[in-house]
Amino acid sequence: MAIDLLLAVLGGLGGLPRERLDAKQWSTVQGQVRSRKYAIRSSGEAVRIGELAAQTGLSRDAIRFYEKVGLVMGRRLPNGYRDFPRETVPWLQYVRTAQALGFSLAEIARTGEELRGAADSAGALSALFEEKIGVIDARVSELVALRAELAARVGTGCPLRAAG
Repeated sequence: MAIDLLLAVLGGLGGLPRERLDAKQWSTVQGQVRSRKYAIRSSGEAVRIGELAAQTGLSRDAIRFYEKVGLVMGRRLPNGYRDFPRETVPWLQYVRTAQALGFSLAEIARTGEELRGAADSAGALSALFEEKIGVIDARVSELVALRAELAARVGTGCPLRAAG
């Protein structure tokens, strides 16, 4: 796209190749390409990783990691930059919220697919939360039992022997 844009701008200057432009003309071309590129980018097509990081509060490294594990999909541009669909912003905000609620990345990936296919996402989310509450309750029970076991061993001659 940038090459097409550059060719269009050059076409406006009589289609002159770079070598045939003087410094002022080349500066004009560069400015026009930058301004048109910015206009295209701000129209909602895609966001670069830095913009995505700023809008979501995530680091670029976190976004790259999410891309590596398949939570987000970006496209690599010829210049090495990554572009992400604009819809990635709310998805990453969902990922952050789900992590804060105790969901693992694997659970988030699985539930994200389920939610996208659900007709009633509020109902589907409630079911996922109830499932997660069950997992948390089971873990709390395990931790209470572990605490009781540790408390029973405190003050014994050898804490690693079975309490008796």
